[in-house]
Amino acid sequence: RGINTTYNKRGDFMLRIDSVSASGNVSGFFRASNGLQGSATVTGTVDDKGKLALSGTLDDGQSLAISATVRGDTITAGYGLADLDLNTQQGNFTLTRR
Repeated sequence: RGINTTYNKRGDFMLRIDSVSASGNVSGFFRASNGLQGSATVTGTVDDKGKLALSGTLDDGQSLAISATVRGDTITAGYGLADLDLNTQQGNFTLTRR
C-alpha cells in the first residue's frame, strides 16, 4: 500500500524486478491500482547498500522516478511523476516480497 501525497489518495503498488545484472543494472515493471493508476516498464540501478533508483514512462505519458531502499524482503520508496507540462505529483509506498 502507498499514498499519493499530492492528492492524498491511497492505492496499491506492485514492483516486479525482472533482472539485476552483476553491475547493478535493474529492469522491471511498476503498477499502481485500487485508487491510483498507471503502469510502466522501469530501468535503473541498485547498489551494494540497497539504494534502488528506477525510472520509466507511465502508460499515460507521465515520467516516473522511484528512489528506494531495499532491506531484506522490503522495499521502502518515494516516487515522483511529471507530465509533459511539468505538473508534478509525489508519494511513497512500502512493498514486501511475496
